[in-house]
Amino acid sequence: MLKTKDLILVLDKRKRHLAYQPMDLDALEEARKEREKEVKIEAIINGFIKPGDLWVEYNNVNTEKRFWNWTYNALVPELFALPWYNLREPLGLRLYLDDRNNLKIGYAVMRQVRIQPSSCKVSWLIESVSPECAGYGNMVNEDDTLYTVGWRKVNSSETLVPPEYKYLTASQLKGYPFWGQIDWYGGGGMWSLLWLDETVMSKLLSGAWRDWKKKAG
Repeated sequence: MLKTKDLILVLDKRKRHLAYQPMDLDALEEARKEREKEVKIEAIINGFIKPGDLWVEYNNVNTEKRFWNWTYNALVPELFALPWYNLREPLGLRLYLDDRNNLKIGYAVMRQVRIQPSSCKVSWLIESVSPECAGYGNMVNEDDTLYTVGWRKVNSSETLVPPEYKYLTASQLKGYPFWGQIDWYGGGGMWSLLWLDETVMSKLLSGAWRDWKKKAG
């Protein structure tokens, strides 16, 4: 067993070992710079989000009705400089977003990627419920057929094709392929301009512009 004197020496050494050691100044400066970068990046990411909408998730838009409601009442109004609080027109701000700070580059559009019908096999267990299905696109099964309102096929005459039902390639739309959660999506597709016009949304909604063959949009 340790004698009292030896025990005191051991405890004293342990106490000195556990004493507070100031952080290295260089390491502290690096940590400070890293945190400043994180704060700036977070400000950039959330710079286009209104404070009250910061924690509202887009995943809650999980039905067609909610999607169109969100598009017309939440998305589109933010894309245009609306009248001021005193109802005066925002003169000189035609190219700005509603925050009056950020400029639009080009027009706001809604694009959708559609999949060819019968691109997957329907199980006999659900044939009576769903006779058709649309499988993975993989940028190979994307539908580039000419349609008219209601997704009815038309002949090759482009004059009969409303713009929002006409397929445009990635080069025409200046788009790029991207990987989503479950599939690859090409840069082309059907598209429609987004305007502060209720008739535009009504036309897309009544024509079932987004139906079950829509893969991404």
